[in-house]
Amino acid sequence: MVQAGGDGVNRPIRYAFFRDDKEADPGCSRELVSVDMDRKYWDSPESMPLVIPGCDTMLKLFKRHVRLTPERTFLGTREELGKDEKGRPRFGEYSWKNFKEVDIVAQAIARGISSMNLAT
Repeated sequence: MVQAGGDGVNRPIRYAFFRDDKEADPGCSRELVSVDMDRKYWDSPESMPLVIPGCDTMLKLFKRHVRLTPERTFLGTREELGKDEKGRPRFGEYSWKNFKEVDIVAQAIARGISSMNLAT
């Protein structure tokens, strides 16, 4: 089970697992697959039908979440506080942005790219 947190709230989440039917490539971990993916699509995910009709791109799926769950937490970041005694980074608590906040930032970036004629 994957644990997400850092803000004192325990959010037990199981969104994926490592395949046990296939050996890992040298130097890599076993393949990670979604708990929502039917086993018959593991080796050909492109043949899997859309889970949400009309959401055939990441942008459409993201915009759907913005429309339906704008206040739901989406992206979290943590500030590096320094190093521990072994030189490994130490991080602070998560700071979360919800779908609506991320959409506002994404639109501002898109407008900036467009205004600077950087879009192709």
